[in-house]
Amino acid sequence: MEYFGSSLNRLRAFIENSNNQPYSAISIYGDMDVPLVLTHGDLYKFNIMWKKTGKDDETSDELIAFVDYQNAHVGSIGEDLMHLFCTSVSAQTRRAHFDKLIDHYYASLTAKLRTTPPFTTAQMKTAFWRFFPFALVMLLPIWQGFSAEKCFHLIGKKNPELKRRMMLEIVKCAVEDWYKHVDETEAD
Repeated sequence: MEYFGSSLNRLRAFIENSNNQPYSAISIYGDMDVPLVLTHGDLYKFNIMWKKTGKDDETSDELIAFVDYQNAHVGSIGEDLMHLFCTSVSAQTRRAHFDKLIDHYYASLTAKLRTTPPFTTAQMKTAFWRFFPFALVMLLPIWQGFSAEKCFHLIGKKNPELKRRMMLEIVKCAVEDWYKHVDETEAD
């Protein structure tokens, strides 16, 4: 975690502060007036299988399966999106297109369900940000593990150092985005 220097101290203090009750695990699920949902619990790009195109290792946009459900549980509508957005999407893409991605997800879910979900996009965004600090705390050791040289085989043999730097940048930006969200929320 030396990559982050002291930047994680604020996150730790936030988690430990009992005045942040709206962000407690119980509040994440309990006071948003939205139904609990089945969450994957570990939704990131390596747990999503796409159909191959037949050209080298290229994939299509056709979803084949989600795998590795060992962390599945009843939870918040924002959990899986938070995991996916903060592990598998570049910080630049997430920052520039967050609202569009949530809107697209909601529209796709509405189409699949053939009815309006029992929550709004605004509630999804609230759930996303409420879960954010806890997800960061859970994901930091995982990111550190993947970025260790002895684990480079887990992220692919091509350009492991570049992938490691990209992963660390995603994490660093996620922490920065959390700070920005808290600062904006406190200013309101």
